[in-house]
Amino acid sequence: MIKLDRLIAGRMIFAFFIVLAVVGAVDFVFAIVDELGDVGNKYSVANALLYITLTFPSRVYELVPFAALGGALLGLGSLASSNELVVMQASGVSALRIFWSVAKPTFVLMIIGFILGEYVAPPLDKIGHDERAERRGRLGDERAGFWQKSGNEFVYIDGVASDGKTLYSIKRYVLDDEGFFRSYVTASRADYGNEVDDWILTGVRETELNSNAIQTIEHSRLSWKSGLSPNLLQVLSQDPDAQSISGLFRFSQFLDREGLESSSYYLALWKKIFQPFMTLALVLLGVSSVFGPLREATTGYRVFVGLAAGLLFTIFQRVLEPTIILFGLSPLIAALFPVFLASGLGLFILSRTR
Repeated sequence: MIKLDRLIAGRMIFAFFIVLAVVGAVDFVFAIVDELGDVGNKYSVANALLYITLTFPSRVYELVPFAALGGALLGLGSLASSNELVVMQASGVSALRIFWSVAKPTFVLMIIGFILGEYVAPPLDKIGHDERAERRGRLGDERAGFWQKSGNEFVYIDGVASDGKTLYSIKRYVLDDEGFFRSYVTASRADYGNEVDDWILTGVRETELNSNAIQTIEHSRLSWKSGLSPNLLQVLSQDPDAQSISGLFRFSQFLDREGLESSSYYLALWKKIFQPFMTLALVLLGVSSVFGPLREATTGYRVFVGLAAGLLFTIFQRVLEPTIILFGLSPLIAALFPVFLASGLGLFILSRTR
């Protein structure tokens, strides 16, 4: 059985990297074509290539489940084409046991994917977007200019520095405990101080609304206590799908404390947590197809079906996610349903294998 595991693992891992290289190369080329349209005076071709290179690990992370599916189809397909799978089954090796031989290297690939998605891709993606924004003349990330609630304040921030410790063009609308407007504060800049959640505002103009009159005061510097830490601001300036699990968890908790909508961040969090299980479910589906309806198919056709199945599941997930949120259901359901669907379908096909 050890030799069997090594044979299947070797074929599967080799096929995985072949599929990942081919699909990744196509994605890289399309990214270059798309990015060259934004090249200008300050944003050169070299800058565009640097941006694509830095953000490429994020795209590779998203391709891992589909590459694992394609690897399972291509690896086992080559064994089926040479009748080696038939010999294995004739020797008493069950289809479920063969799947277990495929699942073992899949676990290794899942660990690599987790490390890539948690520790490698998010910081590189952040650097890439910050460099791109700086070259194109923006103050912070491309999502510069956003509103955020913090305590009794509604804050508008026009730009955030790449380290999250400097804010540009801040507008604060402060309410009292009863929810009535109390003051309006503008500042040209805010720098993170030494104390936790303590910002130093510069170029400050404060307008207070009293019962008798409206008073305007100007300050050169003013301290600002806020729940918006640099880490939270760095998370806020990135798309949820490009963030790490730890960053998504911190920001989701912050939104809950502030009573704000956090479904999109929880959805991204659950998707990242369950991506290894989705990868394994797709591999199970691929293995069952090789023993089932794709037993007599050519290798190229198996790969095509695998990639098509991966694409269909991606479309299905992206249609399901906003639907789940729209009906007020838990984002956990949107993350788990495709996993159960792929697993159930794979087990059903595998159970009918003779």
